[in-house]
Amino acid sequence: MANPEHLEILRSGPDQWNWWRVRNQDVLPDLSGSDISNIEVSGATFVYANLERTGLRSKNFFNMDFRWAILRGADLGNTNLSRANLQGADLSRAPHPHQLFRCQYGRRESHRRYVGLDNPR
Repeated sequence: MANPEHLEILRSGPDQWNWWRVRNQDVLPDLSGSDISNIEVSGATFVYANLERTGLRSKNFFNMDFRWAILRGADLGNTNLSRANLQGADLSRAPHPHQLFRCQYGRRESHRRYVGLDNPR
């Protein structure tokens, strides 16, 4: 269940959210189970954020930072993840895993290995 305080800070806008994140680095944001598809988040950082089962439908996450975020079961339908940093992110049970082909998963070698394009021997 999402932390209501964290949701309210996110609703204040990406600049306020990032400012809060810098000043509260010991806090792991919990937005799980919420629907943020109608909240402006362009430029927000979601490093280590819990976005499990979060509604992210039709969002533009171009070049955004999701390192080590929990995205299990998140609704990524019609979402632009181009150049998003998903290094270490948990995308298991996400209903639209094909979106991974449109994003940058850290270094190219890591991305290729993650989506099964490399077969190391």
